Amino acid sequence: MKKRTYGMLPATLVLLCIAAAASGCAPLRAGTTENAYYQAGIVDSYIRVTPPLTLAGSGDAWPSVPSDTNIAPFGTFHFGVYTDDASGPVDRFAYIVVSQLPPNAWRWEMETWGTPQTLLHTKSEGAGKFWTIQMMPVVGEKDWFNSLWAANKRQTPDFWLAKRWSATPDDQDRIVAEYREAAPQCVRNLLADALQNNKSENPLPRQDEIWRDCRDDINAFSNRADKVFDLQRMPAQLTEAPLSKPMRMPREQPNMVKLVGKAERIDTGNDSSFSN
Repeated sequence: MKKRTYGMLPATLVLLCIAAAASGCAPLRAGTTENAYYQAGIVDSYIRVTPPLTLAGSGDAWPSVPSDTNIAPFGTFHFGVYTDDASGPVDRFAYIVVSQLPPNAWRWEMETWGTPQTLLHTKSEGAGKFWTIQMMPVVGEKDWFNSLWAANKRQTPDFWLAKRWSATPDDQDRIVAEYREAAPQCVRNLLADALQNNKSENPLPRQDEIWRDCRDDINAFSNRADKVFDLQRMPAQLTEAPLSKPMRMPREQPNMVKLVGKAERIDTGNDSSFSN
C-alpha cells in the first residue's frame, strides 16, 4: 500500500483530521477572557495576564509547520493578544498561543538554545509543566505579530524586546506566552546599525554584545516581564466570562519556527498512518 502524507492531503481534510483528534473523548474547552487565555484537556492551562493589559483580539490560523523532513504538516494556531489601549500605537503587548500538530504522526522538536541573539535560555517548573524561558530581540519588519497589528490599523515599533515562556504538555501540543516592549534606545541602536552595515545571512549582533552595552535596560525589562503572566492549571470553573474579539488577519501565515517551533516526524512504521 502506498503511504500517504499530509503534504498530499487537501487542506480541508487535514483540518478536519486535526479537529477530530483534538476533541478526543470530550469537548475541549478553550478560549479567551478579558485577562486570560484558557484551554482544558491535555493542555490544562489557564494563563492570566496582569492588568492593565486586556484582551485586544483573538483568532485562529492553520499554518504549515516546517519539519525535519521535506513535508510540512498543517497545525493549529489559536491566539489571544493583550495590550493597554483599544487604539493608537502599540508599544507593549502580550500574546498567548496554543498550537497543535496532527497526532500520532508529528511532534514538536525539543526547544534547545535559540539564535545567537537569544539573551536568556533557562528552564522552570510550574502549573504541572516544564517551561522554557527565553529572552530575545525581535525585528518588527519580518514579524507576524507586527503584521497582525498593521492589519488592524495599529502602529508598532521597528524593534522589540521579548520574554517568552513555552511548554509542551504533550508531544503534539505547545503553549507559548510572550511579553514584548518597544526595545530601549541602546538595543534599537545596536540592531539598526547591524542591519544597516552587515549584509550577512545573520546580521544581528550577538547576545554578548547586546548584554554588554544594554545590561541595565535588559534587566529592567526582564523584571517587568516576570510580572505579566500568572501560569496556572485550568480551574474547575471559570471566574471570568469567555470573551472573543476577532481580529483582521494578515495575508501571510505565522512564522511557526520563530513563534512556536519545528515539527518532527514520528516514524510509526504503519502504512495506514498519515506519515511519510
